This record gives sequence, C-alpha cells and structure tokens, in this order.
Amino acid sequence: MLKAIKAFFDAHIVQEEAAKEDADQIAVAALLVEVMLSDGSISPPEEASLNTFLQAFLKLPDAQVTTLIELAKSASHDAQDLYQFTRLINDHFDYEKRCKLIQGLWGIAYADHHLDQYEEHRIRKISDLLYIRHSDFVKAKIAANPQATNQQKKP
Repeated sequence: MLKAIKAFFDAHIVQEEAAKEDADQIAVAALLVEVMLSDGSISPPEEASLNTFLQAFLKLPDAQVTTLIELAKSASHDAQDLYQFTRLINDHFDYEKRCKLIQGLWGIAYADHHLDQYEEHRIRKISDLLYIRHSDFVKAKIAANPQATNQQKKP
C-alpha cells in the first residue's frame, strides 16, 4: 500500500514538473511572438528565426516547436500584459539564460533587416521586466545585429 501511495505522489510530482516546463516554454515563445508581432507584420525571415531560436534555446525538435509557436500565439493574444510571461522566466531561468533570451528577441527583430521602433520598445520593456542590466541589454543588441557584426569584421 505504501508503494502505491509513493508511486501516486511520484507521478503527481513528475506531472507538475512537466507542466512547469511547458509553461516556461510557452512563456519564452510568447515573448518572442510578442516581438515578432509588435511591428504589425510577420515576415518569413522572422518566422524562420523564431523557429531556429526556439529549437536551439529550448532544445526541442521541429515538430514540438511548431506546436509551441501555435500555443504561444494563442497565449500572447489572450494575455493582458507581459508580466505573466516574464514572471515565469524570472522564477525559473538564471541571469545568463535571460540574457540569451534577450539576444534571441533582438535576433527576431533584426531577422527582416529592419528594426522597427515598436520592436525595440517591446524588447526594452521585456528586458526591464527580466531585470537585465542596461549594459547586457546593449551587448545583446549588438551581438544580434548582423550589420554590427559585419562592420566589426571589416578592417
């Protein structure tokens, strides 16, 4: 009987952990979608950048990323604000991983080779909610900017 009770609680804990991980993944994807939608249009390069970043950042296969993006679009549409997503990320990600996420947000914004003022504003707001230092915010922006990278390579 004790084994059955222990097995029940172990299964329940595993389910809770999986639900937390799913919520974290949706929060990350929702923030990326928010940036992608902030300029009023979605370009194919932005979608490709979103897909690539999610696969690398969350270590998910392509099929799961497609489902995650659909869930994130729905969550983003239903959201009242960004706090519900950033709170989860602050609770479960360390500072370094949050900085990588900010760089990913910049990557989405630069994917179509045009940084819109609304994209920049959205990333700045998310960065503030994730408690990213301004110096790291700027480093992430420079690292994600393909023009800045090309200028650094030229003598």
